[in-house]
Amino acid sequence: MGQFDRQIATARRLIAKNGELCSWRSLSAGVVVDPLIPWQKSNGVDVGTDVRIVYLPRSRVNTAFLQALGKTSVSVGMEYGLMAAVSFTPKREDYVIRASGDKYKINAIDRLAPNGQIILYTIDFDK
Repeated sequence: MGQFDRQIATARRLIAKNGELCSWRSLSAGVVVDPLIPWQKSNGVDVGTDVRIVYLPRSRVNTAFLQALGKTSVSVGMEYGLMAAVSFTPKREDYVIRASGDKYKINAIDRLAPNGQIILYTIDFDK
């Protein structure tokens, strides 16, 4: 049992209640087909995972909230999202497809992880 289990459970519960079901997409690395030419790899596979994300608009209040979380420099983007801890490691190269079908590029990912326990991710999006 971790020190921040209650906060992790709260983040999961609130994001599950208020979040939107989306598809987190990441491109897996290609594999070497012929060991004699290891620089030629097969195409990677686009892997999707269902996640819930709470989308919030950029505003003065929300920017102040992000700065209070420790982000001294908040990038200007379309929206940002909050996602509870997940079973994979999100990367900046990934992208998200919302329920509406819109594809969102990820500008930055920051994690709230005191003592190494991930409570939630803050994601800066750009359409």
